[in-house]
Amino acid sequence: MGLVMEVMQIICLFLIACLGSANWCYAGDSLLDRPIIISSLVGAVLGDFRAGLIIGGQLELAWIGIYAIGVSLPSDVVSGAIIGTYVAITTGTSFEVAAAVGLPTGILIAYVKTFIRSAMSPAVGLADRYAEKGEIDKLCRLHHIFGLTNALPPAICSVLFIIAGSPFIENLVNVIPEPIMTGLSVASNMLPAVGFAMLLSVMWDKKYVPLFFLGFVVMSYFSPNIIALTIIVLCLALFKVFMMNSSGNEADVEAEIDE
Repeated sequence: MGLVMEVMQIICLFLIACLGSANWCYAGDSLLDRPIIISSLVGAVLGDFRAGLIIGGQLELAWIGIYAIGVSLPSDVVSGAIIGTYVAITTGTSFEVAAAVGLPTGILIAYVKTFIRSAMSPAVGLADRYAEKGEIDKLCRLHHIFGLTNALPPAICSVLFIIAGSPFIENLVNVIPEPIMTGLSVASNMLPAVGFAMLLSVMWDKKYVPLFFLGFVVMSYFSPNIIALTIIVLCLALFKVFMMNSSGNEADVEAEIDE
């Protein structure tokens, strides 16, 4: 019975990896590949959804600034989240171990995906020719090939790592000295700041500086409930959008009157 359960878990983890890796090809930008989704599913498969959700939320902060540029992918968050969450839950450890295992593993598997994407890039011209000729069937087949080549390699790598590395990883975690675990804990606490820094590096604008420091002061000195603060900020954003739309409509009306 135990062996059957392990096989079923591995099959489910393989399907989760395929779902996360191929979501952009079949479901658009659905965010199914984010760690908070993947880790939660892994936790559900392993019988500890709560632990998976918590680990996924922490990994989400660490990977919030990860994005692909062309065929270049800094880290494969799907494989990293699956392996890191699996190791943390099965060994009874916490986010520190999940990050210590998941982050480097995601980087290694990202090299595999980058190589495959680079190898498949000449086929983009073939897709353009199919589209110009209206050969929809061939274009659809090529689309499925892209999806499978993007989903299967990281899924296979994740499963092989889990099958071959589970006992090894458990022994490795058990022999890690306490000072190193403390260092991993400190480093993992810094990861959310690094993730937000990566995100700000691509969206930073001087007009956002007052808002950035306003948010810092509010959170540091008033310690509000995060859900309440999120609702307040959402309302302010919607108010600004409505005011901009209202100003645009008034400008259109004035232009029509002038004409």
